[in-house]
Amino acid sequence: MSAPNGTPPKPRVLFVGRTRYRLPLPPWLGRKFVALERQLDYRVLASATSRSDPTSDERFRLLLPARARLLDGALFYLRAPFAVRRQIKEFRPEAIVAESPYTGAAALVGRSLIGGVRPRVVVEVHGDWRTATRMYGSPARSALSPLADWLSRVVVRRGDAVRALSRYTESLVEEVRGVPVTASFPTYTDLTAFTARPVAPLPDRPTAVFVGMLEAYKNIDGLARAWREVARRLPEAQLVLIGKGARREVIDELVADLPAQVAHVHELPPDEVAERLDEGTVLVLPSRSEGLGRVVIEAFARGRGVVASGVGGIPDLVTDGVEGLLVEPENHEELVEALVRVLSDRPLAERLGTAALARYAEWHTTPSEYAARVRELVDACLREAGGVPGAKPRVLIVGDAAHSLPLEGATAATLRALGEEVDLVLLARAERGSGGGRQAVGPASAHLLRRWPGGLDPLLTYGVLPFRVAGLVRRFRPAVVVAESPYLGFLVLAGLALRRRGRPRLVVETYSDWRTATRLGGSRARLLVAPLADWAARHALRRADALRTVSPFTAALAERAAGVPPVESFPGYIDLAAFVERPALPLPESPGALFVGMLERSKDIGLLTRAWPLVAREVPEARLVVVGRGALVELVERLRDDYPDRVEYVSELPPSEIAERLDASRCLVVPSRSEGLGRVIIESFARGRPVVATRVGGIPDLVRHEVTGLLVENGDAEALAAAMIRLLTDDELASRLGASALEFSRELRWTPDDYAARVRTLVDRTLASSSR
Repeated sequence: MSAPNGTPPKPRVLFVGRTRYRLPLPPWLGRKFVALERQLDYRVLASATSRSDPTSDERFRLLLPARARLLDGALFYLRAPFAVRRQIKEFRPEAIVAESPYTGAAALVGRSLIGGVRPRVVVEVHGDWRTATRMYGSPARSALSPLADWLSRVVVRRGDAVRALSRYTESLVEEVRGVPVTASFPTYTDLTAFTARPVAPLPDRPTAVFVGMLEAYKNIDGLARAWREVARRLPEAQLVLIGKGARREVIDELVADLPAQVAHVHELPPDEVAERLDEGTVLVLPSRSEGLGRVVIEAFARGRGVVASGVGGIPDLVTDGVEGLLVEPENHEELVEALVRVLSDRPLAERLGTAALARYAEWHTTPSEYAARVRELVDACLREAGGVPGAKPRVLIVGDAAHSLPLEGATAATLRALGEEVDLVLLARAERGSGGGRQAVGPASAHLLRRWPGGLDPLLTYGVLPFRVAGLVRRFRPAVVVAESPYLGFLVLAGLALRRRGRPRLVVETYSDWRTATRLGGSRARLLVAPLADWAARHALRRADALRTVSPFTAALAERAAGVPPVESFPGYIDLAAFVERPALPLPESPGALFVGMLERSKDIGLLTRAWPLVAREVPEARLVVVGRGALVELVERLRDDYPDRVEYVSELPPSEIAERLDASRCLVVPSRSEGLGRVIIESFARGRPVVATRVGGIPDLVRHEVTGLLVENGDAEALAAAMIRLLTDDELASRLGASALEFSRELRWTPDDYAARVRTLVDRTLASSSR
């Protein structure tokens, strides 16, 4: 249904928070909610400032504070779930936005108390929630820390969406949730009082200003201790503190000891806080924990630099030595030296203030801008639930390639392109020595399984994969999971079996003949698990909701095993930048051949070592270069020892140097026993080099005999040698085949966007078939 003016209807949203409000709202706060009303049909469930104030109007439903102040927090959180339940039944919101993990718990519990259609829950993370029980209020709160920490983690994971404020709070969420936040933007701060008049010059008296809660997480005790030393060294300096809290006695004692150098005000409206900042030289914020630091932005708006702890979200605002000086939160001497330095060096304080004022513009936001970001957040959350049409489907890709963070090159480019088509998470292995981890890459994120030493690696890495899949499915809620091999497909099915509901669709991809992994790769002991591996692969192919292959050969393989044809068949994206960045060179005069690949039985490196002596006998000046690593490296090393001047072995080369080796060769040799498609063949074609290859797997899908290369029968060393001899000695033939290969390569040059578009088609077709 559309609104009367033809625009989409405004989502109905319930905001749940612990914030205390007094009705009617003051003008500076009212502007925020007026802007929200233009974007949302909303209601606010929060706390009233006092028992005598109004508790409701058209938009607000406020819970009365407890008569006993010590019980106020506990009673609020006990009552909140039932108040949420009541608002869901009365207001029928489509989404609930909870301002912290703790109020998020109340929202989730309240939602669980009703049946039928339930609203989505967005959890906001404004800071490190663990400080609430460790560095706030009574020390007795620490007894609740284990329970509170567990509850917060559950809420962050179970929330349908999470919003952060800064890079710091993003990292907190990703550490617990395992996937990137849905949105990250600062809360609207009304800066009218701080921008209403020109910036005032620094005062004559060196003055530090603190604005905030007098709590342990603000390091009030550390500030008091440091100021005693600053006052001794700078008798003319003054400290002004604005705030109230559980550590007030620390400040009362400081004021009593240094009445001429310390002033304390319990509470001030924004315009008077601005005046106090104008009377200050620098803002001091020695916090032990900080989400973002609204007062820092306010100080920036008044052209004041900052002396602060380099913790939490403060470094997201303050660059050390530019807008302020950052110190370690528990380093008393550093804080003293930083304050003394700024308060005694007026040019330094002015320079910091000028930079702070310039930086303020980056963090300034209007009520309308903030409300628009909230609307985007709510729409994103509803989109995941199917509440907003035209959404990008969520996709979890489970891959077997090894990566390290940060992702770079072709992998990063591919994920960025995929992120334009689908909301994506990648689960794969970490490179050895890099550890595991996760990282947001544009609209996507990568989650890497750590590697283990020795023979434990396959068992442990793949043993935990089903549980990681189950966790990501629960947290990320993908519509489709794509497994990049039948074996991974089996492990994904094991992970999905851990879920009773909300099972996504499964796409299993086939890049090659999966049976070679246990028969022609690694140790021969793998043969012992071949029957079990074959069964697992067939099971995955048959249970998959859709199949994707990369060539006619792999399509036929998959169809025989699954009994149904693949939904899509297209190759993966191959980064050919190093092979197409310059024009192809003419064939070299010296006869040379190149092999690039794993030194395994699947590549039949033994066939090449048997064929080469025949080539060397007929073409004495011929040269062979072998690039690769694997279990059969001894065969290559023995061949090199037999022909030290005519065989070169290199264990690994970057793409640019492989392109150079192709340029120095007359042909590429691919003597494989099994091959899915053959990436190196496409690279060779891009450099205008023909290929000598066996007629197996997907190779004939690329190499046309006597057109782009020469094909021989699998295992025939004499035929392989004869084909190599033809290309090494017949200039006209090699040039003709190379030219055809170069021309054909232009049809194989995909961009990441091309590949991403095909993946989106695959996902859409999979989802469409499941809805019939």
